[in-house]
Amino acid sequence: MRRQIRKDLARTRGFVANTIYGHLAEAVEAGEKLELDKVITSEQERFIAAAFAQVTFGGLKEIKELLGDKVNYGQLRIFRAARASHA
Repeated sequence: MRRQIRKDLARTRGFVANTIYGHLAEAVEAGEKLELDKVITSEQERFIAAAFAQVTFGGLKEIKELLGDKVNYGQLRIFRAARASHA
């Protein structure tokens, strides 16, 4: 359901969903607060955290390949930004 809402919002605004995710990640990187559960389910967060722990070298591509269709690049960017802001 959340995915469909985000797609509808993106389509209404003339963006693709990854553009929205990109803007959210940039906002988090700039210090804005974001409730992760609004864009990443708790299950996805667990998968992503485990993948980040496993892939110590490399980038989002390696993590995305590890997780497949469970998440998208936008969610990975937001997770990475949120994690960095808590470090």
